[in-house]
Formats: sequence, C-alpha cells, structure tokens
Amino acid sequence: GTDLRTTGSAEEVVLGSLAESDVGHQLKALNPDQREVLLLRIVADLSVEQVASIMGRSAGSIKQLQRRGLHKLKTLIERKEALV
Repeated sequence: GTDLRTTGSAEEVVLGSLAESDVGHQLKALNPDQREVLLLRIVADLSVEQVASIMGRSAGSIKQLQRRGLHKLKTLIERKEALV
C-alpha cells in the first residue's frame, strides 16, 4: 500500500537525527538485543537474514527487535527535541 503518513518513518527520524544527537547515550536506553540489531542493520549495513544468522534468531524476530528499537529511539529523540 501507499504510505500516506505526514511524519517520517521511524527509520527516517532516527537516521536524520544521528548526526545531531547523542546516539551512544540513546542506544544505551535500548535492550542489548535491540541495540545489536540496530547496529548490525544500520551501521554494519547487514540484511535481516544476515543479522538473524549472526544472532541465532529468526528473521521475524530480527524485524520485531528492529521495529521496537527504532520506535524507542524515535521516542527518545522526540522527547529530547521537545525539551530544547
């Protein structure tokens, strides 16, 4: 389907804020599995299948961890921006 949201996706918000935010501090707020998935997917640029193999999990589990981790980072970034 067509994405009609007027706000950016979690990925866009997170990636767009990486340069101007304290990413290390925000990544510490994630659980270790979420953090590992995001680092492998975004920083190492690995596929869902590659990350699943590395972590010994299913592709569905990796997608869920990624989605939850990105949502949590988006919430943290938005909260931080609201304080500025």
